[in-house]
Amino acid sequence: MRLCMTCTNRPGLLLDISQVLVEQKCTIVTVEVVEGAVYLECHLAVAEQMPELIRELLRVKDIHTVKEVTTMPSKEWAEQLEAVLSALQDGLLSVNLSGIVEKYNKTALTILNLKADNLDQPLSAALMDILFISRTIKEGYSFRNQEVFMGTTGRYCTVSTRPLRNNNGKITGVVIVLCESQGAWAFKPQILPLKAIEGPVMAGQTLEDRLGAVEREILQATIYKFRSSRQAGAVLGLSHTAILKKLKKHGLQSGSY
Repeated sequence: MRLCMTCTNRPGLLLDISQVLVEQKCTIVTVEVVEGAVYLECHLAVAEQMPELIRELLRVKDIHTVKEVTTMPSKEWAEQLEAVLSALQDGLLSVNLSGIVEKYNKTALTILNLKADNLDQPLSAALMDILFISRTIKEGYSFRNQEVFMGTTGRYCTVSTRPLRNNNGKITGVVIVLCESQGAWAFKPQILPLKAIEGPVMAGQTLEDRLGAVEREILQATIYKFRSSRQAGAVLGLSHTAILKKLKKHGLQSGSY
């Protein structure tokens, strides 16, 4: 049974309600307090005692009305939130400080190529970095409309983040909004002005030397655009370890140009 009791909140009100339930031998399942009302879900000792229970609750000081309801506020709010998330065209998810997804919609899973069955595990460090989650947690700032490339899906999308804080101002997680884009400034290797290709072949220069110079320019241009080795690796289809090795080989660092 679920009840809504309109009331004037005061110290000891929940204790008085609990005493009535004990006297009626009812089992409390959950209690939710909102402004001006207390919601109670409980199991009755016998079904026929509901009228008597309501009469006893109305005798409690500062309780004004008692009526039966079908759902608790938390469940109703959860259903409303689920409806809103499902209706959104953009992807939306929230993660805690451990990188575990707590809320999401199907659009976000599609953009990120994630499966709902695997969301009990933290997001990868690469994804935390690409989606600006790690920086949002570390720096405490929001990021807006940051265009990124999702290497796992071949999609470009804009990412916006906002830190979640508790009543003390401490960050407890991050909300991320994802919007698919056409990649207006997308990296396109085929149109890069590769001087290593356009320039003259030097005497004694081997094909390996020539290809190495092209690879260096591609790496340099990618790092210049994305300012992140993880992001550059995602664009070029390389693991983070692999691109770090190539950057070291060519004497480049993240942020080099």
